Amino acid sequence: MVLPSASLRGERGATEFEMKVSSFLFFAVAIWFTSLAPVNAGDLDQFINELKRHSPEYDGVSLRRYQTKDLDQDGVLEVLETINQIEEDTTGLLNVELAPAFEWVNVYCKKGSDYGLALGNSRIF
Repeated sequence: MVLPSASLRGERGATEFEMKVSSFLFFAVAIWFTSLAPVNAGDLDQFINELKRHSPEYDGVSLRRYQTKDLDQDGVLEVLETINQIEEDTTGLLNVELAPAFEWVNVYCKKGSDYGLALGNSRIF
């Protein structure tokens, strides 16, 4: 496609055209990525909320961290529960630099219609 020269359409016309094209491409890519979202997001949130309800708290905040990742790249998200037993037993004992050295991660995978523990007490290095 040949566009008119800048002198015929003005500098502002080029900017508007480019913005329209880039906006369209941005929304097209955004819609494409949202179509790749996991179907079981509601089940996933419900399972994470269940885990948070049973985890120890300090000042109303869960001492465990939860993430979702597709570890085996099969299109199904796994739930990662990061646990630091020392911090749970004596909150505030470890500083920010030392705390990650004593963490382990429980991995929960979807098994049938429910999530179940896949790896227990797996240290991350």
